[in-house]
Amino acid sequence: MSASLKVLLVEDTAADCELAVAMLIRRWPDLAFERVATEREFLSALAREPDIIIADFEVPGFGAIAALRILAETASRIPLLVYTGTVAPAQLDECIRLGAAGCLLKSQWSALVPTVNGLLHPQLIANS
Repeated sequence: MSASLKVLLVEDTAADCELAVAMLIRRWPDLAFERVATEREFLSALAREPDIIIADFEVPGFGAIAALRILAETASRIPLLVYTGTVAPAQLDECIRLGAAGCLLKSQWSALVPTVNGLLHPQLIANS
């Protein structure tokens, strides 16, 4: 049986990973996720073709900007949602310029499931 959703989490904090998974598993009970915190792990996980990437803006030595650059270099079409505790407008602009599908503050966890659903099924948003 295959997972209903494959998520790649770029996150160095176990508690934030657990919270994201707990939110997502309510909507996708067969959720498969992988947590990475380094470029090497990220590149390896990309080979497993996740449906979506959720990347913390700040992961020591890696993070959303580095992940977005890799996706651009590999011409990957996997949507990447940046999530962060805080982000400066210039940093947000850089994420969007590099192809981020969206940005969500960690204080907005309740919006995680609808945001991911909207990124995976944009036609649902357009038709509502």
